[in-house]
Amino acid sequence: MAGSRLEKIGTIFTRATGLIRSKAVQYEDRPVWYDVYKHFPPTLQPKYDRPAPDTPIRNIFYLEDQIRAKFHKQMGRLLPNSNLYDTDARETATKRFLDVYYKHLNEKQMSSDEAFQSAIDILKAEKVLSKPKSKSTDASKPPTDESILSSFQQAKSKSEESVEVDLKNIFKE
Repeated sequence: MAGSRLEKIGTIFTRATGLIRSKAVQYEDRPVWYDVYKHFPPTLQPKYDRPAPDTPIRNIFYLEDQIRAKFHKQMGRLLPNSNLYDTDARETATKRFLDVYYKHLNEKQMSSDEAFQSAIDILKAEKVLSKPKSKSTDASKPPTDESILSSFQQAKSKSEESVEVDLKNIFKE
């Protein structure tokens, strides 16, 4: 029973207890939650066959979430990508939009639709919302003769810089 991974055979607590009793897991290496569960067990044991409680789940939507959703729906393709590995504290386009939106809403006493549109206009003017320029050539445009010639010349200059290797005498040294 202790070695089983099936949730149908005992609870996780009974399986952990069985592993500790059988010395498969040392008491010092017990899970962090084990002592808390032991001292404060649930009123109903968590079994796989117990039906889920019929508790309604409330939808929690904040006003800010609704504004964000509307912003992303309208400006999704114009938003720049966010680099989550960036350690600099740069604010995202959405954060900047919300700051401008709330500033217009509170300070200038605009309606929510007017504040929304003026915030978008300001972000477009600041060039926060703009299509990113791709570094590669666009697939819809055929490459020009100049771009082909320059890429060929770059490749040729790289090949001329390469070192010649004499394969016959490579191991004679």
